[in-house]
Amino acid sequence: KTLNGKIDKKELPRLTTSRVSINNISSTTNEQLKLKDNDGFKDRMRSLWEKHLQTEEIKDHDDFFLLGGHSLLAIELLKSVSDEFSVTVPLACLLENSKLDSFTKFVEADSRYLDRSLTNEKFSPLVPIRLNNRSKSILFCFHGAGGNVLNYASLRDLIGEDYSIYGIQSPGVNGEHFSYETLEDLASLYAEAIFPLIKNESNIIFSGGSMGGLLALEVAHQMSMKKINVKKLIMFDTFAPHLDLNKYSKNKLSWVNNLSKRFYYKYEHLKKSLLIKTCSWIGAKPPLELISYFLERKHYKLIRHYQGNSFDGDLELIRAKSAKQGLYSYKYLGWEKYIKGKIETYEISGKHDDFLESDDFKACFKRVLN
Repeated sequence: KTLNGKIDKKELPRLTTSRVSINNISSTTNEQLKLKDNDGFKDRMRSLWEKHLQTEEIKDHDDFFLLGGHSLLAIELLKSVSDEFSVTVPLACLLENSKLDSFTKFVEADSRYLDRSLTNEKFSPLVPIRLNNRSKSILFCFHGAGGNVLNYASLRDLIGEDYSIYGIQSPGVNGEHFSYETLEDLASLYAEAIFPLIKNESNIIFSGGSMGGLLALEVAHQMSMKKINVKKLIMFDTFAPHLDLNKYSKNKLSWVNNLSKRFYYKYEHLKKSLLIKTCSWIGAKPPLELISYFLERKHYKLIRHYQGNSFDGDLELIRAKSAKQGLYSYKYLGWEKYIKGKIETYEISGKHDDFLESDDFKACFKRVLN
């Protein structure tokens, strides 16, 4: 997984027509949702955990993330669970059920077999990462372009117990309908979900990496319109909306190579479009790779058209190291135009795509929040 919450295609097997075919697309009929060998269900699940975590003798109450699991391994595990048991598992379930025993019960429960988009269960963007009902401090972590919040799992061990932590996931992350035309509209959904959790005396902090930083800004702006005070924003390597990212990302390939690259991406897009339409025709659940691909495209469209809004509070900006030229030559990554309060910057080692996995980031974030 990358900072944006995207699936790192370099680390996963390539999505090809032979691998993602009509024959191996998960259908949602009752027959296919029946589990085989119920008596050995937990043993089979334990074997999957041991395979992906590369460890032996995992106990019922062992925690996936404390055993070394991270967002990429979580994606791989959920894909294997889907293939092994012919069930659809929501991406956030591993955050809410990170121990082997509770995760197994979640997958095994009859009421959770069907994809959420095909049940009467209303989608919620709120994903509890860690709750403390006696705490007045709440940290909200907004998703990146990938839509899920698995890459925030490591934050729960960096933050004191006096904080409750919620991830904010995107509609569409599990295949639900996505109908939002602007980033402001999407932020409005999140503001509505967050509002009941906030008390007048609450210490509220919004955070996010890349697209998540933009969402944190916009939701904070909308909250201010309702007289709700967000104490501060914490952004992870997020660029301000007015900066032209394409201007600094032009490669130096020849026109022939550029043309070849564009043709390849067009071909891949058409192939995936055909697969997603076929899934719809036969009433099948699309593979995770397809769901993520099309959700990312919708999110990037929202990002391109977002103009930004002001925020009266402070910003803590954790960013990659400065450069003499390009986007990282801007000390505040363009945010001085939008933030009316104080901006503090923290430069750490690490690249944009693996920012949250950096040891420097973890140490810095713990220092900034605590």
